[in-house]
Amino acid sequence: MVLHCKVQNRAISAEENLRHFVLTGKLLDNRLTIKQIVAIRCASDDQIVDLARQAAEQSMAPDAIKRAVTKFISLMKMKGGYVKSLDIE
Repeated sequence: MVLHCKVQNRAISAEENLRHFVLTGKLLDNRLTIKQIVAIRCASDDQIVDLARQAAEQSMAPDAIKRAVTKFISLMKMKGGYVKSLDIE
């Protein structure tokens, strides 16, 4: 079970690093913990870059990161694409 979680954490970290790299040309800040990266994962592309920077600079708790997300990303397969963003107001 522990090995499974470590592998899953590495996969999530790699996915979010790639996503951040595609958006910025840079990897995520290495100060971010896996728990912070998992929390950031639900943020839309519009919000992830600033939120990742803020989380690293302020050492935000994962719960605070989740509360800061206002535009979520859905990983459900949608007709015509795989990702759909949802605004939360």
